[in-house]
Amino acid sequence: MVNSHRPYEACDTWPKDDPVECAASRPLRLRGCEPDQRDAVKDPTRREAGRQGARRAGAAVVDPKPWLCPRSGGCPVAVGDTFVYRDESHLAESYVEALAPVLRQELRKQGVTGD
Repeated sequence: MVNSHRPYEACDTWPKDDPVECAASRPLRLRGCEPDQRDAVKDPTRREAGRQGARRAGAAVVDPKPWLCPRSGGCPVAVGDTFVYRDESHLAESYVEALAPVLRQELRKQGVTGD
């Protein structure tokens, strides 16, 4: 059965500075470009309020933070040879394409998509 509710994506995990510029200035030291976990979510209270509001409205909540920031350390600006961020507020298209199957699987688990 396909859930008719739209999913809510709680995505507000961004680096503070332009990660591409940072990577260009220090290509052999990319860890210095990674935002710390504590700084990755700009407003945790607002984020949680959005998630709770979406759930109360019957939306499936998809949290992409684990795909952007592992449980410990910084949030990588690149995974392998793929940039995660295009700038300080957008994901790189190549990373989004790599995550599409992961998101599709999560949506299936929540009954949002039937493909």
